[in-house]
Amino acid sequence: IMDKLGRERGLISYATLSDYNANMAVATGGGERPVDPSLVRTAGGTFSEKLAHFHIRKIFRPRTFIYLGAWSAVGAALVYSLLTRERLEINVLHDRNPQFVTLSDGSIRNGYTVKLLNMIPEPRTIVLT
Repeated sequence: IMDKLGRERGLISYATLSDYNANMAVATGGGERPVDPSLVRTAGGTFSEKLAHFHIRKIFRPRTFIYLGAWSAVGAALVYSLLTRERLEINVLHDRNPQFVTLSDGSIRNGYTVKLLNMIPEPRTIVLT
């Protein structure tokens, strides 16, 4: 934006509170007097090298990489659990009362409800015996 306006870069920028305090100490001669522009700018009109400027290192600190690693590990764990989940789920529930029924030919019948859940998009044939 500063280039579009024809102004010098750095007039408006990101700064931490410690940078601001350090720059104010430079501009006021250690807090002894009001802001002195000659302490902020050189004779050529550029900013003094004594001023604290924004550095990319303030964003990419070790803590940032620790957070990146932690979130990457969480993401990898979620992807792994999604890729290794079961592709078929079977639920077998015994019917409610009675536990069994004796049929007229003497055989015993147990009632169950079987539910199969296919978790892949292709149809599958499943044989239950």
